[in-house]
Amino acid sequence: MSNDWTSIGFISRAHGLKGEVVLEPEFDDDELYSIDRIFYLGKIGRDPVPVRIGEIKLVQKGDQLSFFVKFEHIMDRSDAEKIKGLTLFLPSDEVEVDEYTEDDYVGYQVIREDGSPEGEVVGILDNPAHILLEILGDEGSYFIPLVDEYVSGIDEKNRQLIVTDVSELKSLNG
Repeated sequence: MSNDWTSIGFISRAHGLKGEVVLEPEFDDDELYSIDRIFYLGKIGRDPVPVRIGEIKLVQKGDQLSFFVKFEHIMDRSDAEKIKGLTLFLPSDEVEVDEYTEDDYVGYQVIREDGSPEGEVVGILDNPAHILLEILGDEGSYFIPLVDEYVSGIDEKNRQLIVTDVSELKSLNG
């Protein structure tokens, strides 16, 4: 995948029977998710395909923002299940991305909550809402978002990230 794409969200799950999915956005800018534009859907590391959004509804649960999205080509729940885990992109020139200035975590060891090794952080994909960490483990390379749901702790002194069960993310990024 070229660097001409910016990840703006990921499909976390199917919703309902009519082909809606839940999109976890990476930006707070509602206008970025306008149905008037062409989006691109795919896996990180591969060139995405163009898609159109037919309907989109903002959902706020506590401090968590997400969208119910109905893509024009997704007709039912079975189709929606097939795109679970994919990433939504826009061309990079359509998205304003702030530079990430915190410690970049490259070289940090990644361990599971039970203390067993998961891999090492070998790269970072910058996104305003959350950073995607590229992890190299025994099963190859995959990405995890730097969010509490997947990263339960950061030990800066020992240069370690403690992660929850990321087995589903490994299969999505493979």
